[in-house]
Formats: sequence, C-alpha cells, structure tokens
Amino acid sequence: EEAEGYQRLLKDFDLTKVEVGKKVGKSKELINENLRILDFPDEILEKLRTSDEITKSLLLEIVKVRSPKKRQSLLQKASSGKLTVALAKIVRKPKKRTKLKFRNYTSTSM
Repeated sequence: EEAEGYQRLLKDFDLTKVEVGKKVGKSKELINENLRILDFPDEILEKLRTSDEITKSLLLEIVKVRSPKKRQSLLQKASSGKLTVALAKIVRKPKKRTKLKFRNYTSTSM
C-alpha cells in the first residue's frame, strides 16, 4: 500500500523520487526499495496485502534479491513463516569467499 502511494505521487503529481522522499520524510533509496515491491506479479501482491507472516522489512529484503526464482522461493518460505529478516539478509548477501594463501614449506630431514 505504501509503495502504491509513492507510485501515485510520482504519476499524479509528476514528482521525482527525491521530491517524494522529501515530502514524506524518507530517503530516495527507501522510496526506490518500496517501489520495487510493485515489480512482483499481481497475484503475489494480493497475497502480500493479506499476509500476516510477511513483514514490510522482510519483503524489502526479498525485493533486493535479483534472481526471480530465488525471490519466489524466499516468498514461499516467508509465507509459511520459515524466513526471518536476518535469514533473508544472509541469503541475499552470501559471505565473500576468501582465498587462503598457503606458504610453501619444505621439510628438511636432519
């Protein structure tokens, strides 16, 4: 609902995202994140409106996932109450793998 309100302000009043953010006291980035929610298909949006399991903060984490397949999977887990915001952040931002450098030690026998 909030994202739809921002969308209406953009279209009906011909405002930029920065202007909308100033009017509602939010950053442009937060406006963008909320608007990305509207990228979900209509049937998912309808489910989200009536869901008690999916909080806005959880939904905003799911929206940040780039892969549509992964996003759908996370939505299903969230709908069943099996996904928290913390878990969604971990799934969305896996830790970078670091290369371990091993020194070459040669053993010498005495």
